[in-house]
Amino acid sequence: MSKVPEISIGFWIVRILSASLGDSSADAMIAASKTDLGLVSAIAGGLFLTTLAFQLGVSRYRPVIYWSVSAAAAALGTLIPIYLFTAFGLSLLTTSLLAGCAMLAVCILWDATMGFVSVSGITRLPAELFYWATVLIASFLGSSLGYYTSSHFVSGIGGAAFVFGAALALIAFIYSVLNYSGPFLFWATFTLTFPLGDTVDDLLTPIGKGSSALDKGPALAVVAIAIFAAICLSSRVSATRETTS
Repeated sequence: MSKVPEISIGFWIVRILSASLGDSSADAMIAASKTDLGLVSAIAGGLFLTTLAFQLGVSRYRPVIYWSVSAAAAALGTLIPIYLFTAFGLSLLTTSLLAGCAMLAVCILWDATMGFVSVSGITRLPAELFYWATVLIASFLGSSLGYYTSSHFVSGIGGAAFVFGAALALIAFIYSVLNYSGPFLFWATFTLTFPLGDTVDDLLTPIGKGSSALDKGPALAVVAIAIFAAICLSSRVSATRETTS
């Protein structure tokens, strides 16, 4: 039985929300630790490995566990480019290139080892490890691209949301009109939805004029409740589809 969810509109909604939850969690940890990025990164890494251990221990898809790992990967992915810049002076362009190369390398190794790169029907441990390694790197890449785009090409939340929304619209066109699908398209979408999750987080926190006056605590609660509601709705839709089919 597959240990990953069905790819649907509901999946992408929860993906964006889980990215937002991870980004909010990373910001909250930075604020609580007085900007000690080494400590925060270690905590985020431990959280990711802990949730991943639970995920590896179950025999089928469990929404709470799966999306907990996804949110933990988003938190760690948010922190990696910040830490690399602070500790080693690596630019956002450099971290974006590093993440892109790492993602390509993992996918090549995945295909060479398993004979395929799948985004559904994950049942075997090696494939699941490759899957979660790619999820983490995609979060790292999405975070780097989001920061780089926001700081070099567009101004403000709306600009970044427009850029990545347009990129996702292009992917939707390729999928629906050109009738092309596959792992590359999935991981490109997975990566580009991360900056949209970051945008949701920014809209829920007081970063400037026009933003919602919510602190990190309430923002985390709002996103967590939205994730729970989206998972419940998506599960009900899937159950209804199976019943009627």
